[in-house]
Amino acid sequence: MNDLFLECDCHKEVIRVEKHEKEFWFSFWQCGFSCKEKYSFWQKLKLAFLVLKRGHGYSDMVILSKDQTNKLIEFLKEDK
Repeated sequence: MNDLFLECDCHKEVIRVEKHEKEFWFSFWQCGFSCKEKYSFWQKLKLAFLVLKRGHGYSDMVILSKDQTNKLIEFLKEDK
């Protein structure tokens, strides 16, 4: 299994791309809480529960630089 990790330009999220024969699996990970955003106790508890139950803390938006985008394109083009 080949995989690639790409960090968001804001340094809060990461994309993990995994190759599985003829498929690509994309995982979006949230690395931590932003200092600008204040999460309630219940929001923190919900995220902790999801990580403990499912083993991940997904996010929904990732900003990639041109360099990171090129790495992703090359990874997807590779024939392995």
